[in-house]
Amino acid sequence: MDESSTTQRSKSPLPPPALNDLLTVVESVYFHPANRGIRQVDSRWCRNLLGVGEQPYERYLKASPQWQPVDLGWIQEVGMMVIRNEEGISEGLVIMPLPLDVLDRFIEVAYEGAKDGDSVMILPGEALPFYPRTPKNLRIRCPSGTARYHLFIVPG
Repeated sequence: MDESSTTQRSKSPLPPPALNDLLTVVESVYFHPANRGIRQVDSRWCRNLLGVGEQPYERYLKASPQWQPVDLGWIQEVGMMVIRNEEGISEGLVIMPLPLDVLDRFIEVAYEGAKDGDSVMILPGEALPFYPRTPKNLRIRCPSGTARYHLFIVPG
């Protein structure tokens, strides 16, 4: 066997590893109007992130009636944040219909200093994936008491 055939065999047919971490999102939203056809919107995209190899930050927390800063952990640059309201979820599935004692346990997310009502609501069993411009200024609460939530932050 000559040297050129050995060199060719040692080259991998796979492309070189990516230079950056990659974020991929696949989501579908379906609307089922009464007595009409289903409407839907699909979104599939990916984006290169600035960081390489930094671990995501993930916590299961409780929102209280008072506004609290969103815990960013060790993440300096956020690539994507997902907050999922864990109320009404059992063994990974949303309980349908939601029990009455869970219906008012929505979570609010807003920027510090926002007026009342200038917030995003996350209903029980639902999630909010987003890319905050200034994550250090984000606040979270559950106006009706406490609500469990899952915080997942991908470094950017």
